[in-house]
Amino acid sequence: MFADAYALANESFERRLEIETGKLQLAIANLRFEMVKWMFLFWAMELAAIAGIVFAIVR
Repeated sequence: MFADAYALANESFERRLEIETGKLQLAIANLRFEMVKWMFLFWAMELAAIAGIVFAIVR
């Protein structure tokens, strides 16, 4: 009887753990996407600024 209750509790815990782990992985993936998006925007603006400075010096 105790073994059955323990197995049921263990299965329930593992199921909840898998759900929460999936949620955490999704949140991390979304965060990584946002970081890459902002990094690309920063790099593009930095490249534009450097190109503008070089253009101003050469001209």
